[in-house]
Amino acid sequence: MQPTLRKLLESEEFTDYYVISGAAGLDHPVSTVSVMDAPDIYEWMRGGEILITTGYLFRDNLEYISFLIERLKEANAAALFVKLGRFIDEMPQNAIETSEKLGFPLVYMPIDFAFIDVINPVLSKIISAQSEAIRYSNSIHKVFTDIAILGQGIQEVVSAISGLIQSKVVYYDTFRDELYQDDTHFELETFKRRFLEDYTCFPVHLENRTYGYIVITEEDYTADEYSDIVVEHASTIIKLEIQKKISNLQIERKYRDQFVQDILFQNIKSGDEVEKRGRVFSWQFEGSYRVFIIDIDHFKAKYIHGLDQNDRRLDTVANEIFETSISFLRRRFSHIIYTTFSDQTVVIAREPVESPDTKAAFATAAHELQEKISAAHFEFSLSLAFGDAHEGILSASTGYKEAKRALQLAHLYGTKNRIVFYEDLGLYTLLDAIRDDSSLREYSGRTLSPLLQYQSKKGNDLLDTLQTLIDCNWNMKKASLAMYLHYNTLKQRYHKIEQILGVDFDRVSDRVNIELAVKHHRLLSSGE
Repeated sequence: MQPTLRKLLESEEFTDYYVISGAAGLDHPVSTVSVMDAPDIYEWMRGGEILITTGYLFRDNLEYISFLIERLKEANAAALFVKLGRFIDEMPQNAIETSEKLGFPLVYMPIDFAFIDVINPVLSKIISAQSEAIRYSNSIHKVFTDIAILGQGIQEVVSAISGLIQSKVVYYDTFRDELYQDDTHFELETFKRRFLEDYTCFPVHLENRTYGYIVITEEDYTADEYSDIVVEHASTIIKLEIQKKISNLQIERKYRDQFVQDILFQNIKSGDEVEKRGRVFSWQFEGSYRVFIIDIDHFKAKYIHGLDQNDRRLDTVANEIFETSISFLRRRFSHIIYTTFSDQTVVIAREPVESPDTKAAFATAAHELQEKISAAHFEFSLSLAFGDAHEGILSASTGYKEAKRALQLAHLYGTKNRIVFYEDLGLYTLLDAIRDDSSLREYSGRTLSPLLQYQSKKGNDLLDTLQTLIDCNWNMKKASLAMYLHYNTLKQRYHKIEQILGVDFDRVSDRVNIELAVKHHRLLSSGE
């Protein structure tokens, strides 16, 4: 805690001193005292110095004083004390004007005072302030150490900060997307949109990552060195809590993942075993459940490229995406459990009984999650695939198979950022169930054979055009936009396909037959 120049000049030892000019800089903190013994003394300033001089070095060049003031200001010195009446009778007007302009204090030092009369009281007050700061820091350290020893957590830390600095305080945990509040009532999403702009924030860093912010929510709050000490000690205890949480989460994640995967892969055969293992995590299982997969679009392709570039950052990005997703879903649904794979998180969510249309509730949440990930400027997008709702947690394995198949079938479209429900796949689900039927294989092969043979000889891809037409519900305008083709070019292809296959797409029966064959061919070609 460095004393300010104003406080020093108000003390008894400096009664006979007065400010000549530059009073705007009186609140500059003072770190030490230096004596001017060379014209280029400003080269050796480190900031916060009171420079004292008899004026001897520039007695024959008073213009130099103005230059010296400019250099001292640049060096962040605190003030220039000058003995007047010995080598200099009065301060030149240009020096006074420069001092006023820069807000750099020029201070009159009585001729009968020795340098030691400045040095001793200034250093004494600096040392006294430092000792006070150490004592204060030790007392604050004890407050927060006691909180840590008693295991009282981040909420008690926030309350302690608020009491010590006499201001309202919030800790925003960006790791878990939570608010710890003391005498405030912020809504999370509103707070997140404005806190960095509206309030004084102190980030909490750990291993090059920001895990949260200590936020002073007083609009007229002004930080000082005492409050900085409080925040520094509080930040240390919060970091310890973060490390503890991370360690606990890693242990929990290991057992949680194994448990959830045992449910998904039917390694648990009885409800009693599920209930017993669920109690470890305070999980209770009742009602209907829906399984869905959060998939990072095209992650594996980018991950392989990243390895070629020795770039391991993608792992971190995937973790951040899934952490953000789970935090969001926990706020939307009362009961979820999940497990994470390299590019996917599988979630088992209890059907929200308060919602009359649970499918719509999940669809809305999925859409909002996609927007959230997009707004966070991640370089990836998400696709979400949902199985049907099933009664009882042991049926989650069936829901997982449905969600997995829904995602695989959705990938046939080759697009990203999709939301797909197994129950909406319609004809695909039927074809998927009988995909290996010999009669169906023979039918689709016979129906599409002329087109496949033609494009093999000509080297074009009319089958891709046909698939796009079907995806666009046979709307040629939409299909031409999707394929970046001129409408007339697509129309020519449309009629060429009719000619090759010997069909008339104006007939509904021909469209249905061809669509059935194309969709089955897609399933077989997917290799899933």
